[in-house]
Amino acid sequence: DKVDEQPFTKTDLEILKSLSEQAVVAIKNAQLYEETEQLTLGSIKTINDLLELSFGVDQRQIALFVEIILEVGKEMSLLSQDLVQLSRAVLLLDTGTLAFPQDILRKKGKLTKKEFEMIKSIPLRGANLLRSISSLKPVIPIILHHHERYDGKGYPQGLRGEEIPVGARIVSVVDSFFAMISKSTYREPVTIEEAKGEILSNSGTQFDPHVVECFMKVIQRKPILDKLKTAQTQATSREAASGDRKE
Repeated sequence: DKVDEQPFTKTDLEILKSLSEQAVVAIKNAQLYEETEQLTLGSIKTINDLLELSFGVDQRQIALFVEIILEVGKEMSLLSQDLVQLSRAVLLLDTGTLAFPQDILRKKGKLTKKEFEMIKSIPLRGANLLRSISSLKPVIPIILHHHERYDGKGYPQGLRGEEIPVGARIVSVVDSFFAMISKSTYREPVTIEEAKGEILSNSGTQFDPHVVECFMKVIQRKPILDKLKTAQTQATSREAASGDRKE
């Protein structure tokens, strides 16, 4: 049924074979991509399960953490694939703690200088653990460099400005904000407004000014701000309930 009503020729057959071969390759590649994606997501879930088992990670706070980071990424017009890698990196930030002495991580009170230097090795430990999973290689620069500073005084490599991967610059701001509004073993949380002020005061030194600008736009949105306030209130309630149980 050719358009010109002429019979099919050997040339037509060769063209059809060529198209069929390309279709087979495309289908196999699609299947391989899907299998790789499933393997990647399975690896991320396994690592998260280990982190939750070891440190009791609050999944609700992680969900909000990821949401804010992705909103900042969108505000900065990152490509969709970059946003995917960013969301995966966020879930794997603490991977290095799985290969770190637990007594130091759980220590109450200030760390010694030596202990702090050891803590600074966690991003590198995490990156090394993930290198064996080829599909996770794109997230490694974000994990490795999210403690760098915009002025070059961070770690592990002292990168500065645009040398720092954009995903790491975004994580640095949001991670620091959440650290300030969350209770830790050695300090009490600050208010959301106080944390915002601290982020702004370190714009251009510790943090990328453009990331800070986008971050401030995101957390001023009412749905995000309401979620932050709710998360802080719930954390305070859980802490109070825990204290009552101990008494």
